[in-house]
This record gives sequence, C-alpha cells and structure tokens, in this order.
Amino acid sequence: MTSSPLAGRRVLLIEDEMMVVMLLQDMLIDLGCTVLGHATCVEQALAMIENTRQINAALLDVILNGQKSYPVADALVERGVLFLLLPVTVEIR
Repeated sequence: MTSSPLAGRRVLLIEDEMMVVMLLQDMLIDLGCTVLGHATCVEQALAMIENTRQINAALLDVILNGQKSYPVADALVERGVLFLLLPVTVEIR
C-alpha cells in the first residue's frame, strides 16, 4: 500500500459544528495528517494561526457561529497557508 500524499501534513480545522470536526479529524488522521487542533470562532482561529508555528493546510468553514470567516482566510493567505473553504450548509425547514 502506498502512503497518502497528505501524510505528515500539519492541518488546522476551523469549523463550528462538532460532528463535522470529528468526521474531518478522523479522515485527516486516516490520511496520515497531524491535526493541530480546531477553532470554532474567528477570534479563536486567528489566535491559533498566530500561535502555531508550522501549519501546512487548513480546512475553513465559511461561516463560524454566524460570523463570516474572511479575516481568517486573510490571515492564512498572509502566512502562505493553503486552505480549503468548507461550503455553507443550508437548513431546509
């Protein structure tokens, strides 16, 4: 079996839905990534980005507890961190 191209990558999760966090964390670990932790709001995410040395990638929810996460995206771009925006989910009532 070949190793994952993501093996050894250090990934930050920025997501406010705990079920999604747990699912993504399990998937990333299965791919050989190191999950650096997760943030659930913009302020927490910005602090983690500032205080974490080597971040290879991030998964970023577009809306964190009702707040747009664009400042987080800007901080990731400034540090040269690749990130994937997680789509907004729409509740059907």
